[in-house]
Amino acid sequence: MIAANRAGAIGLRPKSLLQWALLTILLLFPLLTFSLKGWVNALNLLAGLLAMIILGWAWIERRPLLPNAPRLRRWVVALLLVFTLPLLSVLVSQALRGEWSAPAYDAPARLLLGGLILLAVMQMQRSTAAALPVSIPLMQLITLALLLLAPNTETWPERPTVGHVDPLMLSAMSLLGSLLCLVQLTRQPFDRAKLLLNLLNLLGLAAGLYIALATQSRTGWLAVPLVLLLLLLLRTRRPLRQALPLALFLVMAAGMAAYLSSTILQERFTQAVEEFHSYPWQGEVAPDTSIGLRLTFWRIALQLLQERPLSGWGSSYPAGLESVTITAFASPYARELVADSKFHSELGTRLVKSGLGGGIAILLLFFVPFAFLLHLPRLADSQLCAEQLHEIRLLGVTVLLCFLVTSLSTEVFNLKYVTSFFALLMSSLLGSAIVVLHYPATESRDAP
Repeated sequence: MIAANRAGAIGLRPKSLLQWALLTILLLFPLLTFSLKGWVNALNLLAGLLAMIILGWAWIERRPLLPNAPRLRRWVVALLLVFTLPLLSVLVSQALRGEWSAPAYDAPARLLLGGLILLAVMQMQRSTAAALPVSIPLMQLITLALLLLAPNTETWPERPTVGHVDPLMLSAMSLLGSLLCLVQLTRQPFDRAKLLLNLLNLLGLAAGLYIALATQSRTGWLAVPLVLLLLLLLRTRRPLRQALPLALFLVMAAGMAAYLSSTILQERFTQAVEEFHSYPWQGEVAPDTSIGLRLTFWRIALQLLQERPLSGWGSSYPAGLESVTITAFASPYARELVADSKFHSELGTRLVKSGLGGGIAILLLFFVPFAFLLHLPRLADSQLCAEQLHEIRLLGVTVLLCFLVTSLSTEVFNLKYVTSFFALLMSSLLGSAIVVLHYPATESRDAP
């Protein structure tokens, strides 16, 4: 399976202009994601259309759409399924409620396109992950320039942001970009041949941190110690029993240093602990504090889920907010926030709107790709293949951890541009990993 001569995929001529177009989209899509409204949505749609044509030609030419290796084929089927399940969960829940609402399919359809793009990357037999160490820091720098030169201070006066982007999401995605830059920096930090690339990623790392701090948002910050722990574990290449204690100690020490050096962190942490301990679980309406509201949102979501566990409520869930069981603990302000802004949790929102099927679909969307990426070393059959997969695995797991952490405190897949960004990013990374495994003769310098 492993050929002795591996030509770089980016250096090969694609078989058609369509493949070149799709390849270009997957290389450049991060650049203006958060600075030009509609950019990533349009590219996701265009990439999906190109993918459908490429797959259609492959079917006409009777070329296999799935890998021949049984283990890898099972993983690909599982990945395609999790890109499809969010749409199926909406379809089933609407059928059980006897209603039809086309807008509910907007975000799930973008994820479905991600599955088609993944298959198309496999058909092109070329990795697209190599461009991320360049496109991600450039995205950070472009976004920072827009924030400094033309900030949006009208929509959210107290929290500067850029254009159409919510400050919470800008913070989370900027942190994601910074952590992806950090993954590249920890690869070969002292390699003179990569001096300019590392400098670019260092600037991207700093730009993302500045943006996240400027938004004054806490969204996504929990992902930082998790990714640092991941990097310490996987970069050391030591047995887990040796690396884990040291990694935990270093992450805890860094967290403690940050806490002791920042009065803002100390105040926020103390406030969070006090609000959690003072939250009334029985007998009275809960206070509308930051932590209190999030706990109340989850209690409301679980109560609504209990009433309609299979069909969900769809967009009619505000009608259930006035029930006696909910008004007994949720203030009018909390109920109004839920009606207007949903539940500040991706899982909570999906459970309420699409029932258990929606919640399961979202969990699988995170954890099946996570399991596949962690399983990559067992699928590799050469040292060179393992090295390439190691970098893709780090990038992919970083993306999933950041999105998962962000989804705990806000909805991520009800925002079109975020859904499109996730679909393009993960289909590119997962497709690249499959290409390295299944088409090693065409892979080399295009892998990260």
